[in-house]
Amino acid sequence: MNGGDEVIAAPAGPSNPLDWKFSQVFGERTAGEEVQEVDIISAIEFYKSGDYLATGDRGGRVVLFERTDTKDHGGSRRDLERAEYSISRHPEFRYKTEFQSHEPEFDYLKSLEIEEKINKIRWCQTANGALFLLSTNDKTIKFWKVQEKKVKKISEMNVDPSKGVGNGSIASSSSSTIYLANGGSPERSQNYLSNDFSFPPGGIPSLRLPTVSSHETSLVARCRRVYAHAHDYHINSISNNRICRLICLLDKRVPWLLISTTQMNGGDEVIAAPAGPSNPLDWKFSQVFGERTAGEEVQEVDIISAIEFYKSGDYLATGDRGGRVVLFERTDTKDHGGSRRDLERAEYSISRHPEFRYKTEFQSHEPEFDYLKSLEIEEKINKIRWCQTANGALFLLSTNDKTIKFWKVQEKKVKKISEMNVDPSKGVGNGSIASSSSSTIYLANGGSPERSQNYLSNDFSFPPGGIPSLRLPTVSSHETSLVARCRRVYAHAHDYHINSISNNSDGETFISADDLRINLWNLEISNQSFNIVDVKPANMEDLTEVITSAEFHPTHCNTLAYSSSKGSIRLVDLRQSALCDSHAKLFEEQEAPGSRSFFTEIIASISDIKFGGDGRYILSRDYMTLKLWDINMDSGPVATFQVHEYLRPKLCDLYENDSIFDKFECCLSGDGLRVATGSYSNLFRVFGCAPGSTEATTLEASKNPMRRQVPTPSRPSRSLGNSITRVVRRGAETPGVDANGNSFDFTTKLLHLAWHPTENAIACAAANSLYMYYA
Repeated sequence: MNGGDEVIAAPAGPSNPLDWKFSQVFGERTAGEEVQEVDIISAIEFYKSGDYLATGDRGGRVVLFERTDTKDHGGSRRDLERAEYSISRHPEFRYKTEFQSHEPEFDYLKSLEIEEKINKIRWCQTANGALFLLSTNDKTIKFWKVQEKKVKKISEMNVDPSKGVGNGSIASSSSSTIYLANGGSPERSQNYLSNDFSFPPGGIPSLRLPTVSSHETSLVARCRRVYAHAHDYHINSISNNRICRLICLLDKRVPWLLISTTQMNGGDEVIAAPAGPSNPLDWKFSQVFGERTAGEEVQEVDIISAIEFYKSGDYLATGDRGGRVVLFERTDTKDHGGSRRDLERAEYSISRHPEFRYKTEFQSHEPEFDYLKSLEIEEKINKIRWCQTANGALFLLSTNDKTIKFWKVQEKKVKKISEMNVDPSKGVGNGSIASSSSSTIYLANGGSPERSQNYLSNDFSFPPGGIPSLRLPTVSSHETSLVARCRRVYAHAHDYHINSISNNSDGETFISADDLRINLWNLEISNQSFNIVDVKPANMEDLTEVITSAEFHPTHCNTLAYSSSKGSIRLVDLRQSALCDSHAKLFEEQEAPGSRSFFTEIIASISDIKFGGDGRYILSRDYMTLKLWDINMDSGPVATFQVHEYLRPKLCDLYENDSIFDKFECCLSGDGLRVATGSYSNLFRVFGCAPGSTEATTLEASKNPMRRQVPTPSRPSRSLGNSITRVVRRGAETPGVDANGNSFDFTTKLLHLAWHPTENAIACAAANSLYMYYA
């Protein structure tokens, strides 16, 4: 109307004022009655359906009330309203139960008294007829379950203390002893019951077996969990998430700190504040396994080809070119008698860095030969992935170029049969057991002098006097041993070399990827897989790119990402279709005009991708750079870290010696603030990726990691809007030499490394040696 103005909506007219009336009162004071401090109500909360009400007081008690007016009609108010049932009553409640939620405490470390007063109550979702709620005082949050339980009582027992004396004798006899019911005796005082009573001559006329009966029900409140030691100051709020998980305050190790929504500067909302850049880490040497001596030659089969931490960080697995898998176990937390997380919750001081020890090793793969394709299959381990533990056993997947294996590693007791009558060591030489006129000499264990050595026979004859003692065999367990057993073999599903395997967050499935296909497997089914991505063209001459790496999202079981040799990353949603050739999102960086050369596609090929711990970011590694991508922004990477820019003038030489095709891995820290990748001369780089960070550290895989520090020049950056910045960070710019003038050695390369999930610790492989560093 009137020049195209939009008519949005007409405002509703003002509603009539409500007419409020008194309904109920609980705990009403009489005239002149003094109010106790502990009885003052400090929190009130309705359940979302309105059928329950909870209150908390300063004495730490929680009182529950239940709505009664809907029950009189035989259904909930919502159901009755849907059925257009006339309801004229107002909400009425009655007392249901109460329980002591918090007690007064004293913090001896801070000399602080913690009151029991309930600050907040929040209802959680009900389940199986039970009520769940959260309550908090100044320091501790508790999760409560309130459920109706039947009171079980044992009744109809023959032994009845109330009838121990006074029932008279059960049967008369000439004996002077008077037998009373329940084994009582007149000489014994009151209802003394004895287990050594004697039965009367005629026996007990009837024996009543005890029965369990449930006569009544009782409401029981049980504390399911306690959330403590997380706040230095008084807790003023708790709130449930819509997916029934607590919204927790984030500490200083997380880059974003959620704060309350407030109105500032004319109504602007303050949602989140970015954490400032942290200081560069000071890296120190921790351990080395398989260290080489000076001049020692490295065997090809001993070179490490895969590294993987378990998700808790308590175990580390490595694979080598000889097909072996070696497991290491963390030791520093065991010395304190608990996991690091438990000790942090208890505010236990931990100054040690992560330390590991050798646990066990086993042969995962053997060299094979494919007779159909006349192809030799190496035993080299390409990837290792940990699976969920169960019953104290460790589970992991390992793969070479063609075959994936599912391993179970468990501690077993070594059982030995001992103390047998047949003892080979005593078959000859013990002499005869019994003498007789027979010319046959009977030896212990059925041996005979005519038979050679310790020959044992099942058809020996017993001596006339018999065997003096027969020792039955016994099984004894003296020691434990770690046993690795291959549970399943997933084979014959890939025509090309497997470059990736990745576990799903559902704990049931995993993917395996080769150059042209990605297959989805179930851990329990080894003879069948589903092809979910296939980039093989009808004519192989039309092939322009191959799959280089694939990874499942850490929390969304329907999402995975895979990279290609053209430098692109595709995000796939398994819910879209059975064959996911069409991607949900595509991440790639546009080429600068005029920058294309013969080596452009080769150096753009992505060798490895990793999701961040929260699944928000993807880290990719190509030959020249590390790139950090935000899955919500497909226009380009949010940060680019230059790793091999100094090698650009030497690309021709690197192409000649095939070094340009080296596949370097990458990793992220558990908090998402740093990234790392390997380089030549056994060097690896650590970059800070928090907003404003300038951290760029070069370390050497040796006992002196800071020996070959490379100076870091200034880092230009350009803005991509108000809140996101694309950052370009450069490594060393001096071609071929480091800060000390040492030339880079392209024969020693650090391809494999992994970041500890919860600590600032890195494990990296330099040939056959495993180096570990901490900060």
